Amino acid sequence: MASPLTEDHGLVLSRAAVTSSDGHDLGPVVDLYFDDRTGRPTWAAVRAAPTAPGAPPLALVPLAGATCARGVVRVEATAAQVAGAPACRVCDRVDVADEERLYRHYGLRPPVPPVAPPAARTGEHDDVGATDGAGPGPVLAPGPDQPEPV
Repeated sequence: MASPLTEDHGLVLSRAAVTSSDGHDLGPVVDLYFDDRTGRPTWAAVRAAPTAPGAPPLALVPLAGATCARGVVRVEATAAQVAGAPACRVCDRVDVADEERLYRHYGLRPPVPPVAPPAARTGEHDDVGATDGAGPGPVLAPGPDQPEPV
């Protein structure tokens, strides 16, 4: 049974075979990039398989929605998307400009940074930031039971 990817899959994913959502062999994982905030694998550097014509020699593939079963990672990207992926400098981390281009290319939205919890009320300045109804009120973060944006 396929399971969603978590930070625990790091060692399992190393050198795993990757297939596209349309069933094409994309090649093996040669490196993983983790989200600094969540620790979850976010991008896989995949070396193009000989059966992936037109694919760059090394492509960054999004792991959002990917599953892993029997040593094979199935990603939601199509083979055509991977073949047309923008070239990126592959090193210790994916820089912000490359990541923005990758998100646009794959039609994904970047994850929203978490909202800091509100400061504890002490009673001394509880009216600071209060509204009189004329302007926008405080911004509320989604509750824990709401799905995380993709």
